[in-house]
Amino acid sequence: MERLRVVLSVMALWMSLLGNSQSEYPLGFQAEVGYLVGGQVTSNTFAYQSGLSARAIMVKPVRPTFSLGLGVGLDTYDYINFVPVFLKIEARRNSDKTGAIVAYVGYSFADEESGGVINQEFQGGGFLEVGRSWIYSITEDSNFLFGLTVKHQFATSEIKNLVGQELEEKTDFEGIHFRIGLSF
Repeated sequence: MERLRVVLSVMALWMSLLGNSQSEYPLGFQAEVGYLVGGQVTSNTFAYQSGLSARAIMVKPVRPTFSLGLGVGLDTYDYINFVPVFLKIEARRNSDKTGAIVAYVGYSFADEESGGVINQEFQGGGFLEVGRSWIYSITEDSNFLFGLTVKHQFATSEIKNLVGQELEEKTDFEGIHFRIGLSF
């Protein structure tokens, strides 16, 4: 978890520097909650697991049609939690359109308290989400967000069996991520 603290500190510093710069495109904030539909993929099996997510993102528009953001979140599944730290990339064909292509690229730390079966520990990994996002104006300074992405989360699990052997297995998570949120 020490690596997570360092990453979050660097993100906070970077965002404060961006926020202090004078620009025609001010720094914005997005809060998202979502539902993950999919499952856990091991070397030869698929186990259905749905989950919930929450994310906080600082967004910096680079142009009216392109923005970048840094964020952190929490993805909870039946018996494992991930803490994703990511870059959000959002691009529109033109500035007056509500729909955008969106990608989330980052690394998810596995919660140290996670474990599905006795003596099973998860380790996080990189992740990628690609999909669509729509923005609808509520007021002059706030918007409603809706998003739909396909997500791939790399992970591994270490299982200690009854005779004391430790087995490491690729345990990825695949799914569709439905998301709603607000931006300010």
